[in-house]
Amino acid sequence: MRSRVTAFANQKGGVGKTTTAVNLAAALAERGKRVLLIDLDPQANASSGLGMERTPGASLYGALLEDGTPAQDKVRHTAIRNLDIIPSEIDLAGAEVDLARKELYLHSLKFLLEPFLEKSRYDHVFLDCPPSLGILTMNALTAAHALIVPSQCEYLALEGLSVITRLVRQLRAGNANPGLELEGIVMTMFDGRTKLAMQVVEEVRKHFGCRVFDTLIPRNIRVSEAPSFGKPVVTYDRSSAGAEAYRALAREYLRRRKAASAPAQAGAPAAPKVAVPAAMSGAERLRRCYFHEELDRPGVCSRTEFPEYDPTYDELKELLHKHADLRLAWRGPLLDGEPGTSSRTEPHSDDFDREITVIRTPRGDLRASRLVSRNGGPDLQETHFLGSREDAEAFLSLPFPVIQGDVSSFAGLVREAGDRGIVEAELGMNPAGLVAELFGPEAFARMSASDRDVVHALCERQMRLVQETAKFQLARGVGPFFAMLCREYATPPLLDPADFHEFSVKYDKPILDLIHDAGGRVHIHSPGRVKAVFKGFLDMGADVLHPFEAPPAGDITAAEAKALARGRMTLEGNLQVAHMYERTGEQVREETLALIKDCFDDRRGLIVSPTASPCIRGAGRLCLAQYRAMIEAVTGKPAD
Repeated sequence: MRSRVTAFANQKGGVGKTTTAVNLAAALAERGKRVLLIDLDPQANASSGLGMERTPGASLYGALLEDGTPAQDKVRHTAIRNLDIIPSEIDLAGAEVDLARKELYLHSLKFLLEPFLEKSRYDHVFLDCPPSLGILTMNALTAAHALIVPSQCEYLALEGLSVITRLVRQLRAGNANPGLELEGIVMTMFDGRTKLAMQVVEEVRKHFGCRVFDTLIPRNIRVSEAPSFGKPVVTYDRSSAGAEAYRALAREYLRRRKAASAPAQAGAPAAPKVAVPAAMSGAERLRRCYFHEELDRPGVCSRTEFPEYDPTYDELKELLHKHADLRLAWRGPLLDGEPGTSSRTEPHSDDFDREITVIRTPRGDLRASRLVSRNGGPDLQETHFLGSREDAEAFLSLPFPVIQGDVSSFAGLVREAGDRGIVEAELGMNPAGLVAELFGPEAFARMSASDRDVVHALCERQMRLVQETAKFQLARGVGPFFAMLCREYATPPLLDPADFHEFSVKYDKPILDLIHDAGGRVHIHSPGRVKAVFKGFLDMGADVLHPFEAPPAGDITAAEAKALARGRMTLEGNLQVAHMYERTGEQVREETLALIKDCFDDRRGLIVSPTASPCIRGAGRLCLAQYRAMIEAVTGKPAD
């Protein structure tokens, strides 16, 4: 018999998650259902709440790390007939780190349980998750058929519910677990004497409708006392209000399962399609763009690397912040840098200083220099670190950098974005792009022809570095949106399409696969001529591609790009940034409407934006009307 697996999760602690998992399991067991509870929380509260001693080696920790122990060997009987448990222990906390080192680490629990569940005698398998959205919880959600979210009747309930339900959508859309269902929301610690509790329940039901269980779990002293005696409340005090509530929840749960599994009656109406909201928040709209879902309108954004210290762009910054869909960039201090790196600056001319950077390797020093503008203009790369095979081998002799750092600023940026938009975690340059920067375009083209093996070795090193950075971030709650840059040096005409697949697709795809397996999405910025390699972006799994430029700057029209990307990848662009300075607002409006006509007939997969950041020093007011026209053409509203 194939058991139904249900995860109990909420990233917020103290909401009655473990209490609900334990007592619903016990109430179902009372009704003759065979239940297995798997405690995945290193705090082991579900285990102690069912009278289990905390025993080293009792959890799934070793089995998850493939020590050869079958899952069934970890099953223990409880004092309650029909209810078994796989206990937890504090060592399970180490799985958050150890699992991140594995390939397909989000599927570790699923792979472990599948052979066991195929022959399982259990009607229900419950997974009690830690109070976080870390790797153990993500493993549970990847392995589960359904999710139950206990939520306390308090003011911030909706905020927590929106996070976990958004994660469910991401896991489904990202194919990490396309069949995952939101079984329901259980409102806990309900106090009918307070107006707040009633308001919270009404608000949650307003947003989630029939997904909220009718049964309310009351705030009850017996529910709180029972775990200290190693018992669920349904056996600790059978007549208490808490015990009665959990028995009622068990009855409602079984009714729902029976209704869900019953075959549809002949002639019954089809289930209604999920409606697209008439007006979305910026955050929801961009999320749908990255997950290729239907939209109310195209997204509208702009890259925001403005000229430094240029007040002429202040009005444009305000316009974009107020009226465009907000996309904030985050880059954490996660690398300790290449060992032995140092920099110094010396005068060069009236307009520039020269910055010289030295990397000390076991095989000798590598130097690069760039000219840094004194008046806020663009910097100029003067020389590059690598110019020969010997230089490349010296770079490869460096020890691998250590991934470390504090990621707490990411959560602050997410709060700043709110429902206005999303936050992208920047992964820096893709492997081929980084190697191209180390060499410079001419030497990179030469080395890719004469010394392909060493170029591959450099790309592989950078791929590992980006993968480890992504794992570090994902394990600490960063995501689900990531961004990676691709240099035009790695695309035609400098390299041919076969080279793009060999040096870009080959090393980018494993990075994107890792992020997709974690339920994330990746934005790729690759300027230049991409028509000949467009399929490569699809093959590597890019979710959003910017800027897909039309001639003369690029070589692919909007209609051509849409024909190739339809249903698979969102397009971002393709208004030439030069037009934002050179053309009138009305001309930009017409270009925007033409772009929407070519790329938005299916109401999916388009973010309107210029092809680059506003870039001309002192010209911020010159392009203000054009950006306003772009935004108004997309939104249909005045952007005053």
